[in-house]
Amino acid sequence: MLIAAAVVLVIGIVLLFTPWDGLIPVLAWVLIVASITLGAITLFFSRAPRS
Repeated sequence: MLIAAAVVLVIGIVLLFTPWDGLIPVLAWVLIVASITLGAITLFFSRAPRS
């Protein structure tokens, strides 16, 4: 899951630096925030004690 979050983060950063206007920068920020959230949730559940 961390690999998927990293891939989404890279795609978001690449889209952020493209010269396109409109919804592309918004999509880039959504992807960046989603990847950070996904990575944090993955790390939280991988370190949570199992009961």
